[in-house]
Amino acid sequence: MKQENLTVAMLQYSIAWEDKQVNLDKISSWLAKKRPQADLLVLPEMFATGFSMKAKELAETDDGETMQQVKQWAEDFDMAVAGSFIAQDGKNFYNRAFFVIPGGKSFFYIIFAIEIENIRTFASQLIRDY
Repeated sequence: MKQENLTVAMLQYSIAWEDKQVNLDKISSWLAKKRPQADLLVLPEMFATGFSMKAKELAETDDGETMQQVKQWAEDFDMAVAGSFIAQDGKNFYNRAFFVIPGGKSFFYIIFAIEIENIRTFASQLIRDY
């Protein structure tokens, strides 16, 4: 049996607090400059905003600006991308992890609830598979 290697790029950077566009631009610039030859890019938790609790102001849906950019990176650099962002689902807000592969297929997981309309208990779970 042939063994395959998995090449992982992990990006740690100074996150611009609650400034989604600056953070997306930083990553786009780094990718364009470094052009990592990786199978997987791992981004920091809540990479687009920092670990903010301003969920209502910063949250996006699974097809919002942040995830559209992540899908574009996966396609442009032919690698999977993983990280998390502040997501809104109805009136609830989550720290939602994602795994995106080239071609746009995305997997989403709830890491934890940030703010929910009704108190519920959450465990990390697969919530959507596109």
